[in-house]
Amino acid sequence: MEDIDLALVEKQGILTYGRKLDAVEMPNLLDVQLKSYEHFLQQNTPPEKRKNQGLQQIFNDIFPVTDIKENYSLEFVSYSLGKPRYTLDECRERNMTNAVPLRATLRLITKEGEEDKKEVKDIIEQDVYLGELPLITRWGTFVVNGSERVIVGQLHRSPGVFFNENTHPNGKLLYSARIIPYRGSWLEFKIDINDIMYVTIDSRRKVPITTLLRAIGYATDEELLSTFYKIDNIALSSAKGEDVVGHYLGESVVDKKTGEIIASACEPITEELLETFKEAKIKKVKIVVKENSRDVLVIINTINKDTTKSREEALAKIYSLLRPGDPPTMQIAEALVERLFFNTKRYDLGEVGRYMINQRLGLSIPLTKTVLDIKDFTTIISYLMDLRNGR
Repeated sequence: MEDIDLALVEKQGILTYGRKLDAVEMPNLLDVQLKSYEHFLQQNTPPEKRKNQGLQQIFNDIFPVTDIKENYSLEFVSYSLGKPRYTLDECRERNMTNAVPLRATLRLITKEGEEDKKEVKDIIEQDVYLGELPLITRWGTFVVNGSERVIVGQLHRSPGVFFNENTHPNGKLLYSARIIPYRGSWLEFKIDINDIMYVTIDSRRKVPITTLLRAIGYATDEELLSTFYKIDNIALSSAKGEDVVGHYLGESVVDKKTGEIIASACEPITEELLETFKEAKIKKVKIVVKENSRDVLVIINTINKDTTKSREEALAKIYSLLRPGDPPTMQIAEALVERLFFNTKRYDLGEVGRYMINQRLGLSIPLTKTVLDIKDFTTIISYLMDLRNGR
């Protein structure tokens, strides 16, 4: 057996009683905790060079803070950490906490004027003492009130989008998806037994997915259909009856003379409806094209189930679902939907969540955009529809 080189052992500062040296150098198992806390504090990094991570990110997420009329704005400039008041031994002896004072440089901006014409009246910048921040020791512990404590890491579900498949008692497969953020409202999409897609916001009562889509910008049936299906323009004079009958209209058909709506979008074309088109001298109609004759048209089923027909009605319905008993105005309802999914202070996927969604759905939205995007909604819905249709 090979003898141990004691000089090498002493040089490394490791005392071993084994007959052989380790084949691989023992890693520092505390390095994960120590580097994580260093990543959080960025204590030795100048304020202007700190990355948007850890404590710096927390301050950036909270500030600026403004009043309702936006006359006053409190902005974050930087933070600084002082020196510990006691040594580790003194903290243990006196039952004290090994901590450093945390100060933040804040800037108060006062404005005057009306709305778009506001001008800066005064700027005050000052250091504010926020409290004591515990420091980690070289052993990966925290000394709190004289006792050593450790942070126990926990696993939790990563933010992102998750798809699920359940089997109904009759044997039919039902598909669902869930968007889980770091902070904000959970969204759950489900296709039910009748091939209608619903969305549940924060485990509240479900609404048709088209209601939510109308609220975020797809106001009309025509916009919804063109987003999820291929729409073809058919000349009735050259088309055979069997090629048109059974298809769904991709756009409402209007009598040009009277202005009356002959047939609405999503309405199936029948022989009787074709005769009506001929009488009204309708030459062309737009129809929804199926990729496969067996495809289930989930969005059309959902539109027919949806009681809302405009963005205003959809916003009012979502508002009454989340704030029952409080009659909304258009602006208040819009602000509520904006805060739910598109406001960085109320909703946060984190870079991990954005990366996971991009990877799963094949999107290229920047990682810095940690709120939802309209593409997220439409791509998830299309993905569920493809699952339902076996693609």
